[in-house]
Amino acid sequence: MDRGVTTSMTKLPERRCVYLGLPAFNEELAIAPLFARISAAKLDLIKAGLVSDLRVIFYDDGSTDNTADQVRETCEGLDVFLLTPKHNGGLGVAMRGLITQFLDQAQKEDILVVMDADDTHDPNQISELLISMDRHGQDVVVASRYRRGSRVAGVPPYRQVLSLGFGALVRIMLPIKGIRDYSCGYRLYTYPALSVASNESGFPLQESGFASMPEVLVRLRGHGLAFGEIPLKLAYDRRLTESKMRAWQNTRRLLSRIWSWRVFPNRLNDKPFVGGETRSWWSVEHLTSDRA
Repeated sequence: MDRGVTTSMTKLPERRCVYLGLPAFNEELAIAPLFARISAAKLDLIKAGLVSDLRVIFYDDGSTDNTADQVRETCEGLDVFLLTPKHNGGLGVAMRGLITQFLDQAQKEDILVVMDADDTHDPNQISELLISMDRHGQDVVVASRYRRGSRVAGVPPYRQVLSLGFGALVRIMLPIKGIRDYSCGYRLYTYPALSVASNESGFPLQESGFASMPEVLVRLRGHGLAFGEIPLKLAYDRRLTESKMRAWQNTRRLLSRIWSWRVFPNRLNDKPFVGGETRSWWSVEHLTSDRA
């Protein structure tokens, strides 16, 4: 069936570029090992013929450590766009900035992959996301903790229980065919999929915190898009920086928003959206390996 969204994209891997979106706050210790993994994954993706290039969009959300300097110092071999807002806004603001920058910068055949910047996600799984998209004609692919073959190391048991309970509730309240994991941040989006929900001031998001992750999916729901998942490989025991996750507070907020979106769906159209009213509330620094 022709959904009018991605029919041509999967035929042109030699032309498409993957933009890797990295939202970050105080992740200076993780940047060097993460960029080394990304550089290796980039070479493998190009060699396999899955993409023509990989570029990084790095959103430094008002870090108070040396995150931005580490990006500048360790990005050799990578094409990096460093986005810097005036102040910390939260994960939702960073996600809105990453998606909006991608839509303004990329071509229609390009892909946005978003993953955590704490070096707990494996960049080698980008190939799995792309293969799933190509094989099944998907517009959004999530690396899921709830698919057979997933491996999750180092996550405290109480957080796993909270996550399971939240995921089950969301699947009942706001079901999306093909999706079990609504909160994992490791995802692939096609350009057309994100553009269907964008507006004059960029991609709209109301939630500034972790509730922004299910909000993105909820906003794409109902547009005739195809969703899918692959098993996630999460190495939470590898993280070198302090977790910003406040599990109980975030779970309460997530539950509140899921209920609101289910009962009052028109509230998704209410403003204000997090971030700025214009499409660029951040500065952009382009870092390349051949810069002076």
